[in-house]
Amino acid sequence: MMDVHNKGTVLDMLAVKYVSGLTGLVKMRKSFFMQLYTEGFYFFGNNFPSLWIPYNSVIDFNISRDGLGLWNQSRIDTHNERMIDIVYLNPDREKVSLKLEIPPSSPYDARFINRDNLKATMKTHRISDKFMSATVPDSPQNPLDQIERLAQLHKAGALTDQEFQSKKEELLKRL
Repeated sequence: MMDVHNKGTVLDMLAVKYVSGLTGLVKMRKSFFMQLYTEGFYFFGNNFPSLWIPYNSVIDFNISRDGLGLWNQSRIDTHNERMIDIVYLNPDREKVSLKLEIPPSSPYDARFINRDNLKATMKTHRISDKFMSATVPDSPQNPLDQIERLAQLHKAGALTDQEFQSKKEELLKRL
């Protein structure tokens, strides 16, 4: 098991099932665990590799019915949301889209939080404010500064080659 003692305080834990996203790992039938720490997500369980995802490496985080919707507190249909999609940069700075399923809650298993408590915990501890996408500063006004910032995002894997080139060309026309 990974040493997570220096990763902050455990806030809560949720049972989840793996759907896709990790190289060489097939969809699992058994649940494993997602712990929320003050500094990141930690995943562990039988037949699942320990995985630490620091919040500052998260590009996007969604909870939805089908894995395609955006997590927005004002538009949540809590009865049908079962998919978690975490897009993050791994230690090699490669973009990974981890897809998880939240199993139906059991009233007999009060040890773990449900999806509503997950959202409440994240909101209370302002976890989404720690995501990489939330820490990107406002775009500089100078087009050359904006191109430099785009290049950093492209290098980090947050922008595709096409997205980078398109925006770069747009900014160069302003010079």
